[in-house]
Amino acid sequence: MLVSPTPPPPGKPVEFAFGIADYRITALFPFPDLCIIMAESDDALLMHRTPGKMPYASDGLDYKDMQPFGGVSAMAGAAKHGGNTEMFYFDPLYLVFALPALLLTFYAQWKVKSAYSKYSKVPNRRGQSGLDFARQILGPLGLSYIGIEGVPGELTDHYDPRDKVLRLSQGVAYGRTIAALAIVAHETGHALQDAKNYAPLRMRGAIVPAVTVSAWVGPILFMLGWFIGMSGVAWLGVAVFGMSLVFALVTLPVELDASRRGLKILESFNALDRDELKGARAVLTAAALTYVAALAQTLSTMLYYVFLLSSSRRQD
Repeated sequence: MLVSPTPPPPGKPVEFAFGIADYRITALFPFPDLCIIMAESDDALLMHRTPGKMPYASDGLDYKDMQPFGGVSAMAGAAKHGGNTEMFYFDPLYLVFALPALLLTFYAQWKVKSAYSKYSKVPNRRGQSGLDFARQILGPLGLSYIGIEGVPGELTDHYDPRDKVLRLSQGVAYGRTIAALAIVAHETGHALQDAKNYAPLRMRGAIVPAVTVSAWVGPILFMLGWFIGMSGVAWLGVAVFGMSLVFALVTLPVELDASRRGLKILESFNALDRDELKGARAVLTAAALTYVAALAQTLSTMLYYVFLLSSSRRQD
């Protein structure tokens, strides 16, 4: 049973035993007249706010009193049962927003792995490795200053605009397949974008530091504002998280353009015949779908946050 203590200094967390082995319970007093209770496990999160003091467990928290927490699949409640307090109930509303994007993400991941698996086993007619192809094309394209390095893992290939380096995985560098040449051509497309000061690539690079911060600061501000009833702070969180949406929006044309440039490279260097180009296009199209899915996921989370705040305003 929880004991209602004298509130500690504002902002200081206090932990309590709660009769459930798998849950960590924290009482947070951000202000002298406000208590926020958080019950957290690997797959559930309960947050309850109450004026003044922490309620007793025997009071029985109702899930209707809980505030939904998007992104952790989250509205949970607590109810008295057999002398213990238990977590139950997840907000189905979040799934309404998130499920379509989540399904698209699963499909995109399956699609790219399937396409790569298929065409990484199909030799290209010239028997050329990805590394040899990269060395062949960089000079004629005016990119002789671009370095080539290895990178561990699978499908980890990328172009680094800061170091001016193509980083190729072992399967792509030494593979003599359609997929290997397609991926090298795509990453070389990014190098061409960099050389020609392609505006969306420049914009994406410029906002990376801000996005790195906004991706986690935005949700924190949203949660804080939502649970303490300060809509201004919550809306600020939505605005900060919006940088992630801008990043996803900018990334999509960057990737599509790199694939377009890559296919043009394959054709101009006669690296693949017509049938092989179909396979290369399938690999690059599948990869592009993952960026569409990332945009959909970010947008669905943003819409969920906006819906919660708008609904709360109407209720008030």
